[in-house]
Amino acid sequence: GWDFAEVARNQRGINGSQLNMSGTGIGSFNDRIRDAVNGGNPFGNPLQQGFNTGLFLEPNGFYQGNEADTRRSLATYADQIQIGLAGNLRDYVLITHTGEAKEGSEIHTFDGLPVGYTSSPIEIINYVSAHDNETLFDVISVKTPMNLSVDERCRINHLASSMMALSQGIPFFHAGDEILRSKSIDRDSYNSGDWFNK
Repeated sequence: GWDFAEVARNQRGINGSQLNMSGTGIGSFNDRIRDAVNGGNPFGNPLQQGFNTGLFLEPNGFYQGNEADTRRSLATYADQIQIGLAGNLRDYVLITHTGEAKEGSEIHTFDGLPVGYTSSPIEIINYVSAHDNETLFDVISVKTPMNLSVDERCRINHLASSMMALSQGIPFFHAGDEILRSKSIDRDSYNSGDWFNK
């Protein structure tokens, strides 16, 4: 469902991107909930924190704005996660952190895309990590403060996994997320051998 490269914004006709999939009954991967839970995105600074990795409450030293900015970002992530938990429904009404009632399609990512874009929860695949990029535990290890204990990191891992398990839509779990799998921060381990990939 990604909207990029030569097919971005329907440059070659209507494509199978997220915003065009509503009503088809076909699921697309929900990067909105992934980014709100973890913080940032796989292409940004790896230290950018999110709802689950300590934004505002447990800063890791990477500057993400002043106190007001980070508090607002955290509240915005919470709104995005709530829409994700409701299957990214475009017509789901949420009372946002500002006290306004808004539909899922009226709540936007930091890039300006609507968070809610489905007409049914079967059209969303919720995930926080996948085969590419870092594992969930590696993301947590990079983004959280260095002084957090392994027990605290485990709880954060389980919280992120729980959000996927309890959300409406299709939950997607990367192999080993439940047992704190690590690839030693290797993003693309396809060619890294069995030790990283077992």
